[in-house]
Amino acid sequence: MTRLSLVFDNNSVVDVSIRNWTKKNAVAKGMKASAIVLGATLLTIPIPLVHFISVPFGVLVTPLVGYLVFSLHNGSIDVTEGDFSCPHCGVGIDLKGKAIKPAGHVICGSCQHQHFYKVNDTLYP
Repeated sequence: MTRLSLVFDNNSVVDVSIRNWTKKNAVAKGMKASAIVLGATLLTIPIPLVHFISVPFGVLVTPLVGYLVFSLHNGSIDVTEGDFSCPHCGVGIDLKGKAIKPAGHVICGSCQHQHFYKVNDTLYP
């Protein structure tokens, strides 16, 4: 697990743990999403009238869902651990699951204030 520092607009520094999505992990995630869609499609086969729409639609959408999930995760970086306290209202913002870019923003769920950050490490060339 890799550690990374984010510098926010109020000069506060937050250390987060991140996970890099490799191509292999992204393919596995896409295949899992495709299997779920295909499984839901197959469950609708015995339902009268519904299966005339759901089965063809599900068969057509299954590879599209797999590709979209793959392309969303391939090469992305997600936070696995870290939180940030909003300086305006003091509410904690959980950063877990957020995608990290070289520069970005986080929105407070309580006061809706945007907090901009920059990555402090040399993760991005």
